Amino acid sequence: MALGAAIQAEILSGGFKNVLLLDVTPLSLGLETFGGLMNVIIPRNSTIPVKAGELFTTAVDHQRAMLIHVLQGERERAADNWSLGQFALEFESAPRGVPRVACNLKSTPMASCTCWPRHAHRPGKNRGNEIRGGCG
Repeated sequence: MALGAAIQAEILSGGFKNVLLLDVTPLSLGLETFGGLMNVIIPRNSTIPVKAGELFTTAVDHQRAMLIHVLQGERERAADNWSLGQFALEFESAPRGVPRVACNLKSTPMASCTCWPRHAHRPGKNRGNEIRGGCG
């Protein structure tokens, strides 16, 4: 970080010409998945701003809720990464694999995570939750 600040100071003083510094995510952002693993959605060193997402489904028949746990870090096990926040997302009971939950992570100076249920058989009934801040 000190090196980036020194380069930025030199650019501002006019010492460096035609140099552009880009902000990047220092660590990967992802979600905890079944089995306690971290599923990386935005890999580290992605240029900010960046937005990425994935579609998840249930692992158990008639599951009525899903715990969304947002993580930052590089470890495979979710417990070994930093927790940025979590919430339970409730939806209608359905057979395993039918409910779809879209989770989007957005890394900006004011990062956020937005997740909402998307049922294949009820596409108009979307109600989501959001975690803001601390993701970048």
